[in-house]
Amino acid sequence: MPTYYALKIALFIAPRVPHDVGYFICSLVGLIFWVFNRPARKAITNNITHVLGPTASRSIVNKYVRQVFVNIAKDYYDLVLLSTKRRGAMLDRLSVEGVENAERALSQGKGLIIAFVHMAGFNLAFELATVLGFPVWVVVEPLKPIKVGRLVTSLRSSPGVNIIEADSSVVRNILRVLRANGTVVLAIDRSVSNKGVEVTFCNYKTLLPAGAATLALRTGAALCPLLITRLHGNRVHLKLYEELEKPSTGDFEQDVRILTQRLADIFSQHIQRHPGQWVMARDVWSETAN
Repeated sequence: MPTYYALKIALFIAPRVPHDVGYFICSLVGLIFWVFNRPARKAITNNITHVLGPTASRSIVNKYVRQVFVNIAKDYYDLVLLSTKRRGAMLDRLSVEGVENAERALSQGKGLIIAFVHMAGFNLAFELATVLGFPVWVVVEPLKPIKVGRLVTSLRSSPGVNIIEADSSVVRNILRVLRANGTVVLAIDRSVSNKGVEVTFCNYKTLLPAGAATLALRTGAALCPLLITRLHGNRVHLKLYEELEKPSTGDFEQDVRILTQRLADIFSQHIQRHPGQWVMARDVWSETAN
């Protein structure tokens, strides 16, 4: 379990070295994984190839693939730093735009669904609760091995941040939060069960999870996309969009597809602007997904 032991080592080192030194070490670790983790390298390469399009050269694709590995390592370091006494300093690196959109959405009393894709800095994005001043519930895929999953969950949990695992009770738990006018955070860039709705994502057809759109349409909850960007100096900027308009064609499945496509369009543009920051290590355009 290299991930587990890497995290334990990082937990020991993080409080003892300056931030910049820690991120530099992470950059080296990311490059080591780029060399030796062939399955992840293959998946990320396919993702980046789709993002950049058929005219991108091999050298450009490889450049962004390396950046993805480096950013993955930095994301784990973000997570470790949040669990240490340096949490306050980490939050100082976080800037948020669009808080008023969350407040406006929640004033309707039907809950708020925040949709995101796994961009560099997404672990810091969960600290949105601190900025907004109210708790959020984050839906996460159970990680394996279990030992790693428990450690990551414990690191992600913090005041105002509640974890909902995507298991058999996930829908019931989400509905409970939304009915209480709570805020749920959902990723939409990978279909965990290979089920979803077909959309155009970065100019190519694939399946994306329909959960965010389905829940918004079923419950009336507001649906707002969240853009995450890692800036110079390893600062992270969050931009919360206004609530997306819900379609009403009279065909529920068609409405789900339209709303999911609206999310896909927004996130496609963001990923294409920052391809090296899309830290998705699984093939979004795999044969299974298609």
